[in-house]
Amino acid sequence: MLAMPTQQGPGKFVWDDVYIGKSTQMHGGQGLFAKWDLEPGLMFPIAGCRAPSNLENKSHAYAITTSEGKVVINGSPDLYPHGGIGSFGLAVAMMANETVTADRAPNCQLYNDYLVVFRRTHQDEELLTYYGPQYEETRREAGYRDRRPAEARDLDLDAWRTVRSRLNIPPREQRQTLLDGVDEQIRMLVRERSDVVVAVSPSRRRIEPRRLHPPAADQAPPVRGRPTLVLHPWIVYYMCQGLYVLDQRKTRRAFAPSRLPLRVNIMSASSPRFFWNGRTPLSELVRQLRDNFPTPLDELPSDFVTGRVHCTCTVDRELTPTEKEQMPNHMRLAGADFAVRMKNFIVLPGNGIKAAIATGGKGVRFHTLTPDTHKQITEMESLALETFGYDH
Repeated sequence: MLAMPTQQGPGKFVWDDVYIGKSTQMHGGQGLFAKWDLEPGLMFPIAGCRAPSNLENKSHAYAITTSEGKVVINGSPDLYPHGGIGSFGLAVAMMANETVTADRAPNCQLYNDYLVVFRRTHQDEELLTYYGPQYEETRREAGYRDRRPAEARDLDLDAWRTVRSRLNIPPREQRQTLLDGVDEQIRMLVRERSDVVVAVSPSRRRIEPRRLHPPAADQAPPVRGRPTLVLHPWIVYYMCQGLYVLDQRKTRRAFAPSRLPLRVNIMSASSPRFFWNGRTPLSELVRQLRDNFPTPLDELPSDFVTGRVHCTCTVDRELTPTEKEQMPNHMRLAGADFAVRMKNFIVLPGNGIKAAIATGGKGVRFHTLTPDTHKQITEMESLALETFGYDH
């Protein structure tokens, strides 16, 4: 039986059989739960916003086969969320967490672009699956591992194969029609929300908007856990120019190894109290950058405004000793104890997105944005990814 979404309003979809709640798994944040007893054979289409091909097997990403061919989707709940589910509430299958302990066997499985319930699942029970051995690298990146013995995983897969042979699975054409319909609905809604004219610079891919409509207040998601890093304005300026992509840490770690990789917003400081190590070492780094990349400007360029998020990126991992030795002098912060690699930069449009701090500091040197600002950033990221892929 194919689960079908119900439309509550423009860009707002819900599913009758499941809801979102706190996951029972130690690595999970939010999880997918049964509203009532679910019988084996219930199928949820795998869908999400279109994403670059190199994101396959990453968290919330999956390769589906539409009538147009194979595409990678991103079902992250941060992208156009509704009811805690990404892609306007349509990326429901990507909310199922993986079981990682021996006392919890999976009750659903990924099959032919669908999440299929294959064990009777009781009301308020979490839907849990097994992503397979190809997901091991992503497990490590997310900071958890499947603690079940290999024999238990094999028994679960055998149980799934046995049940699958007995299920009355709808014909392929019917499954494909639903999948294509959900995929096209998401693409259409993304286009409608992204009322922005873009231009590509030959020297650097950058989105230049002529119009950007702020999101409606009732569509703003809750503040989520993505950190916002507030840096000296000149540091952010050089990052946006693609000239400085390494972040230095001194004394206490802002990026603990267990948290990496981690997506972050980068905001330019509007007050000295927001500066990253706003003392002598930071001013030395700014001086080194300006000496190595001279500009005739004594002040920041007119389109570079403080108090705004100017780019986002992934803090990938800590540099190896060899990589640290190879760093040019103008990339070093004097006295730094640690260094991390930053990649997958997206430069936000124009002079950035105006940001307000919602709850002050969150962790070491991190801050939290208001829901409205966070929504604007994730929407612009989605547009950038669909249009260009990652910047670098």
